[in-house]
Amino acid sequence: MARNAFDAYDEKFVPFSNKAILPGVQAVPLFGHTPGHTPGHTPGHTGYVVGDEKSSLLIWGDIVHFPHLQMAHSEVTIAFDSDPSEASKVRSARFDRVATDQLSISGMDFNLPAPGKIHREHNHYRLDYDTWSPAV
Repeated sequence: MARNAFDAYDEKFVPFSNKAILPGVQAVPLFGHTPGHTPGHTPGHTGYVVGDEKSSLLIWGDIVHFPHLQMAHSEVTIAFDSDPSEASKVRSARFDRVATDQLSISGMDFNLPAPGKIHREHNHYRLDYDTWSPAV
């Protein structure tokens, strides 16, 4: 479906990878061989890192659709994963990297409008949102 929507723009697409879009904002492939593409998910899926080093925020799009369920069980997939097996591997590897690097994360389908951190618990991961209040 996504491929059909973008066919009209095919000649205008310019692939990028690990490229600064603006100072302090870098487009990154979340994993994979094709720049800007998250294997297993929609072609062209790109993440963005805002900031520097450990104070960075990774905005990872929608590699999870049910954050708490998929953090605990990365093998859970959804119809939007073009390759469910690969999407599961990508999620698990991304969770591990983000937990190890202690990056803040955000993306679509989060349950709160706040970033969070991933914590490793044995062979699974847990998402803890940063403190958030609708009054803020």
